[in-house]
Amino acid sequence: MKMWDGRFAKPADKLMERFNNSLPFDKELLEEDIAGSIAWAHALHTAGVLSAAESKDIVTGLKAVLKDCLDGKIEFLPTDEDIHMAVERLLTERIGEAGARLHTGRSRNDQIATDFRLHVMKRLRGIGGLVEELQKVLSARAEAEKEVIIPAYT
Repeated sequence: MKMWDGRFAKPADKLMERFNNSLPFDKELLEEDIAGSIAWAHALHTAGVLSAAESKDIVTGLKAVLKDCLDGKIEFLPTDEDIHMAVERLLTERIGEAGARLHTGRSRNDQIATDFRLHVMKRLRGIGGLVEELQKVLSARAEAEKEVIIPAYT
């Protein structure tokens, strides 16, 4: 059953389901989604929502899901509309109801915003080094060609 099936009298058209399915794109965010969920499990434990045992089970389960996904041992299902639902399903299959409690107090909008931020931060770390390298190359080239006159317009 789709997350939003209960709101409509008839099931969604297959074209709409294909259009709405973001999982092919979301797979890029798997590591960030799991990192955010691990942090959220710790926050829920700190707030007293999860017991220490539940938090530990969730974190261990999330790490196992990540490893199995990265090792190619996991197949996503057509019912996994996005990476959040896929991770929650896989976690709940592994550890039971405690996995479903991870969603407490956090919307999928919160999750995707966190995932995107973490993903951009990871990508920017790699880009920063490339920009520094480009600056050095441009400076060296400018120094080597400082006697060359180039006409310019303003």
